[in-house]
Amino acid sequence: MTLLQAITRQAPPDETQELRSTLQARLRYLIARAEGLPMAGRAPDMAIATLWLDACETASFLGDDGAARRALRGAARALTLAGNPFGETLSAAFLGRSPPLFVALEGVDEIAPVQGAERAWAVFNSAQRQPWNAEALAAQRGGFAGAERFGRLGWTQDELLSVVTEGREQRQAFVATHLLAQYHALRAAQRNTDLWRRQLAPVALFDMELAVLIRHGLAERWGEVSTHWTAQTVEDPERRDFMRAYLDSVSRLIEPEPGGELPLRVEQPV
Repeated sequence: MTLLQAITRQAPPDETQELRSTLQARLRYLIARAEGLPMAGRAPDMAIATLWLDACETASFLGDDGAARRALRGAARALTLAGNPFGETLSAAFLGRSPPLFVALEGVDEIAPVQGAERAWAVFNSAQRQPWNAEALAAQRGGFAGAERFGRLGWTQDELLSVVTEGREQRQAFVATHLLAQYHALRAAQRNTDLWRRQLAPVALFDMELAVLIRHGLAERWGEVSTHWTAQTVEDPERRDFMRAYLDSVSRLIEPEPGGELPLRVEQPV
C-alpha cells in the first residue's frame, strides 16, 4: 500500500484521482526544474537540492520508487556540493556510502561556523560512525543553547541523538509519535477538499528528515525497516495502515549495498 492509498482510503474516487494527477504533474515539474538549473555555488546548489527533496517526497507519497531514488541521489549530491551536512546524512542513510568526510573524527567543533539545523545533523552524522558514552553525549548536547527544535515536526537534539543511543522501545516510541503527528497533519489538510485536491494546502506529504531517523532507528544496515511493531502499538486500522505505508516507503528508498542485494527483512536488536 502506498501512502497515497493509505491516506485516501475513505475518500471519493474522483478526489483521489484528481490528487494523484496533481501530484504526478508536480513531480514532473520538480524533476524538470531541478535538471534545468546549473550547479554553480552554494546558493544554486541549495535551490536544486530543495527541488530534488520535494520531488523525492512527492514520489515517495505516490509510490513511484524509481523517481524517489533518482531524486534522492540528486538531493544528496546538491546538498553535499553546497556544504550542507544533510547531503551526506542522506547518502549514509540510503545510498550505501560512508558518513561525511567534512565532519572531523574528533567531533563537530571542527566544522564551525555551521550552526542550527546543519550543526544538529553534523552531530547526528558523527554519532552514527563512532560509539558514544554518556560523557561524550553530554558534551555534545551541552553545545546547544536551550531546546532548539529541528525538522518540520520539531524534534530536539536529544531526540535526534536518541535514535542512535537509546534502546529499541524508546526508538519505536519516538518514531510512532512523529508518524502520528504526520498522519494528523495530513488529515487536517484534507478537511479543505478544494485546497487538498489541488495541493495548495501547506502540508508535508512525506518528510525526508523523519525518513532518515526511521531508517537509522528501525533498520539494521541495508535491511528493510521493521513494521511489525505498529500492529502492537496502534489499534486504529487507518493510523496503522498509514504508519506501515510510511515505513515501507522509507524501506524502498534504501539502495542495495554495493555489490549485493537487499537482504530479507531484519529486526533491530535491543
